[in-house]
Amino acid sequence: MLPRVPLAFNGARKLDVGSHQRAWCSTEQTDRRIRSDATGTRSAMTAPTAHTDHERLVLGRLRRQLVAGHGRGRGEAYKAWLRVRRRSSSRVSHPILSHLPLAMRSYHLLSKEEENASLVLSWLGAKEIREGLPAWPIDHPHPAIGWDASSEKSLGWVPGLLDIAKSAGIYHGDIAGTRIPYIATIDIVAILPPMPSNRLLFIGCKPTKFLLEDERAIERLELERRYARSCGGRHRIVHEATFDAQLVENLRCYAPRYDTLTRVESMPQFLEFCAEFVRISADRPVVVARDQCARLFGVLEDAELMLRAGIWLREIDADLSKPIVRASPLVCDHGRVARSLVSSLMGDEDE
Repeated sequence: MLPRVPLAFNGARKLDVGSHQRAWCSTEQTDRRIRSDATGTRSAMTAPTAHTDHERLVLGRLRRQLVAGHGRGRGEAYKAWLRVRRRSSSRVSHPILSHLPLAMRSYHLLSKEEENASLVLSWLGAKEIREGLPAWPIDHPHPAIGWDASSEKSLGWVPGLLDIAKSAGIYHGDIAGTRIPYIATIDIVAILPPMPSNRLLFIGCKPTKFLLEDERAIERLELERRYARSCGGRHRIVHEATFDAQLVENLRCYAPRYDTLTRVESMPQFLEFCAEFVRISADRPVVVARDQCARLFGVLEDAELMLRAGIWLREIDADLSKPIVRASPLVCDHGRVARSLVSSLMGDEDE
């Protein structure tokens, strides 16, 4: 009896570890499928063989990741499949353990492009951001399941990336040195209004040099695009020049921590502070308008926090594509930058 990998999707909402309903690899039923590439078979459908020592080590690591809940969960409970560790690195990675105003948890981001995309999406009002979300090799529950039950009635299962790769004529790929399909991950998956929660935004983040020179990177992005389409979502590609550098710098400067933002939003004077700031700030410097509003509403100690939260939440109109000079009046854009970004992210699918 061949050893089994107890990785199976045994329910609509839960990745079941230990079930054999749909074993991922190395059963007699699936061994041939795993040993075949996108265009046919690699070895003329040879008889199944037992795991090598290296494969057993890899399978043990995959089991531990699944038991730990990696690649699953929603909101605060989500755990990225690829985790930032002290020695995390690759030829394209710049690992970052980041915090966003969206949640208390840490975000395991693997490049500057991912960090910038997450920051921009948070500012645009994303309801959820999941980084390193697996596109599992076999059929699995729709990745939108688990957020809003009222919008999930029509969601079921989506095809695994092995089938998608085969239909596209693209080699799926194995974990190095094994016959085990690698676990592809989508860099960023977000819920971004006005799209409903069951229509996800999938983002692949890659430096331009790899988009221009690395054929395999292009193939993987194409698999991501096809996977996003199979989920009824939209796919976008982000590189280092996608977002305006000044915008990203301002967002990084003004992004509040989640706990700070939650506290400021709950203050009864916050919206009044923002409205008064907008009313008086056209003809006076930022710091002067801030201090006048703080004295008016008795929030001198929290004035700077309110200003930053107001700009972040767009309750205070500011053109973040330009430097904010605090000794001058705030430049407004009437929501132009945010609308343009949402339109580009939600427009026609990448071809």
